[in-house]
Amino acid sequence: MKQLSDQRFYEKLGSNLINDDQQQLKSTIAAMINNNELPPSATNLVVTTPRTSSFYLLPKIHKPSKLGTDCFSLQLPRGKYRRIS
Repeated sequence: MKQLSDQRFYEKLGSNLINDDQQQLKSTIAAMINNNELPPSATNLVVTTPRTSSFYLLPKIHKPSKLGTDCFSLQLPRGKYRRIS
């Protein structure tokens, strides 16, 4: 938690930039498809309704020395995925 509060690592933004990032991603993928750098199926990499990921901690009540386990909520594009460990 100390690092999350440290402005050397993170800064608070005035607005949510997800829509700007999504537009840039769409145009980059479209350009790469037009240049035959990606197959046409690469349009599946774009999420149609993007949202900002959330960060939270799950408390470790049985381990007093550890604050918690960090967790992120993500939204992935449609398709088949496998777990990589």
